[in-house]
Amino acid sequence: MKFTHFSTSSLVGVDVQPGEVRLVHLKRCKSNCTIEYAANRSLSEDVFGEGKIKSWDELQFVLIDMVQEGNLRGMAAAISLPANMVHMQHVEVPFNLPERQIPAEIVAQVQREFPGMTEELSADFILREPESKEYANLFYAAARKEYLMHYARCINSAGLQLKIADVDIYALQRIVVFNDTQTDKNTDAIIYLAANQILFILHQSDELFFHQRWNIPGNDFSAEIKHKIQLFLAGLKQLNVDQIILCSDDARLINVADYLKQAWKVPVRILNAMSKFEYTFEDIATCVSEDSSQYLLAAGLSLYKVPVW
Repeated sequence: MKFTHFSTSSLVGVDVQPGEVRLVHLKRCKSNCTIEYAANRSLSEDVFGEGKIKSWDELQFVLIDMVQEGNLRGMAAAISLPANMVHMQHVEVPFNLPERQIPAEIVAQVQREFPGMTEELSADFILREPESKEYANLFYAAARKEYLMHYARCINSAGLQLKIADVDIYALQRIVVFNDTQTDKNTDAIIYLAANQILFILHQSDELFFHQRWNIPGNDFSAEIKHKIQLFLAGLKQLNVDQIILCSDDARLINVADYLKQAWKVPVRILNAMSKFEYTFEDIATCVSEDSSQYLLAAGLSLYKVPVW
């Protein structure tokens, strides 16, 4: 399956994480974004294994129930893969390389980095304007096709129509930019906490130039995140960050805000990223507000802008 770009004025973001799945159905009307449905369901420990979905049947069963409840059958959907399952790279290619040859060039690039790899890939790419008369910049994202096809069958069999395969870090960046116009000129460190994992990204405007995923044990969260920050700062001493944005209302992350401010010596902001949306029903708004940060990736997926076709 290609990481492809389709469009609709209505999109369902499907965020599947260990232990839980979340759906957000967003309707766009000009500049207004209205959430018409949002819900979450628990998943058993058997659904995930080694960071991947293993039990597609159970996930499909849960999604069928959510699709029926939200009256979402036949609607376009977007999913995301964890960044550690997607190979992303900037490479230089001859400026006159025909577009039809780019998929083969991507496969060759991946095989050079991972000798012996024989699995079929799905890939999407952006070819930027040539910076010289000889070379252009190619950014590509490639993932294992077999896993994506399993995902597509699961989503489609549940009653949705999978149109977009995104990457989690870009879904997170998208909802931050949607909420915060100040990010256009700033270099921001964005920290998002879900369960015992932290997504950490650095971006400026639409450019995302660094990301990491940190697993944080639950026994001493504050000490662990401080240790991670210390290691990160030691490795990037010349980094200039304008602000830190915390995309979570989790008390564990809020409690280290003062430490982050002192360590980075920059402002720390807590972003309530779901407050900018309108809601069709009051009970949906209440559902989201009770655990707003957990809906961020699903909402970021539902914000995906795609051309009309």
